[in-house]
Amino acid sequence: MNQTSTQTAKLVPVVAKANDNEAAKQSVAEELRSLMARKQVTGRELARRLGQSDHRWVTNRMNGKTSVAAEDIPLLAAGLGMTPQELGRALVDQLPEVELDD
Repeated sequence: MNQTSTQTAKLVPVVAKANDNEAAKQSVAEELRSLMARKQVTGRELARRLGQSDHRWVTNRMNGKTSVAAEDIPLLAAGLGMTPQELGRALVDQLPEVELDD
């Protein structure tokens, strides 16, 4: 497993637990919208960069209708010109306290 895969894998329990919590899911969506605004990338443009023919794939994640899954992070990061680690940290840093079961 390469370093990117390993680091993304570490986010899986955080993302999964966060997506079980509506407030956390909305926080992730809000941070995604904020990052897109700072990078001046629209939902349609991000979808185009990701090779998505339907911009709703991005829009649903931007508005919290669809949870951002751990496997989405590398794809979204590439479309935003970020590393998966940068995007993962940015999203996780915005989460309200989420307790993880050990």
